[in-house]
Amino acid sequence: MSAPAARATRGAPLVIKFGGAALASPLRVRAAVARIRYHRERERPSVVVVSAPGATTDRILDRVSRVGGAAPLPGLEGAVRRERDRALATGEDRSASVLAAALLGAGIPARSLRGDEAGLWVEEADEALGRGAVDAEHAKDAKHADPLQVDLAPLQVDPAPLRALLGAGIVPVVSGFQARGAEGELVTLARGGSDLTAVALAEALGSPRCLLVKDVPGIFDQDPRRHPGALLHRTLDWDALVALAEAGGQVVQLEAACRARHAGLPLHVVHYGQRPGSRGGTRVGAAPRVSEGLRVEDASGGDPASRGDTGTQVEPTSRSLRGVS
Repeated sequence: MSAPAARATRGAPLVIKFGGAALASPLRVRAAVARIRYHRERERPSVVVVSAPGATTDRILDRVSRVGGAAPLPGLEGAVRRERDRALATGEDRSASVLAAALLGAGIPARSLRGDEAGLWVEEADEALGRGAVDAEHAKDAKHADPLQVDLAPLQVDPAPLRALLGAGIVPVVSGFQARGAEGELVTLARGGSDLTAVALAEALGSPRCLLVKDVPGIFDQDPRRHPGALLHRTLDWDALVALAEAGGQVVQLEAACRARHAGLPLHVVHYGQRPGSRGGTRVGAAPRVSEGLRVEDASGGDPASRGDTGTQVEPTSRSLRGVS
């Protein structure tokens, strides 16, 4: 598949998405603030997207199930899905509010926004996980030459609210994984939906790239927990990323990978402990002329940034190397 045309807009903001692990403690929240400040002062304004910390989503689903929400009475299924979505959204909302408060405490104007407040909405609904879940079945079917026309239509973006805040010098901090449904109700997206939120916003805003800050040093060719010789990709093209996601790799959500390819949007996956501006992580874009990679035993060696050295104390990295967050 040929590389899509360049689509970055002059003066467009950088979109930075923080996974749940990247915001799991006060120390990591402060590191996120430092990263946002770095890009704000040295590069361009930023729009921030956040995930719920840790296993928050699973805990909320478990609690809803325990109180009877897993098996509603006939005729009440839709009402229960509504309440489940509203409960699930609280994880990302908390992350957004905490990070916005931390930015304000550091003297950086910021405002937390729910998905609908940030201009995100969906036209269709699904009952798999939240009424706004985006179906990936067509993206997994190799017979579709361009599955994105099917999969990515439901999630829409009106960039006006974010542009208004950016114009006022305010950093928008958006709750990932959620949007406004066709009937005006809040709906949640599929698992890993914060990746999709970030990519959709970056596409709509004409961003030069989307930075995904996670609990992994980048994207490996196979699960390094099972394969000690796994290679950490320094560069990947969009087709390779989609292929890895289709094969079960979960560092970048499949729908997000497909949308990035469709939009020609470069991605950069980094560990939350990597020093802002340093070389490291995995860059995804047009087909690289030379394939680059590091073996897993070397992935955290050599470059201090890949070891989590940001110049301040950083907590040890998570052992989970493939989870979408």
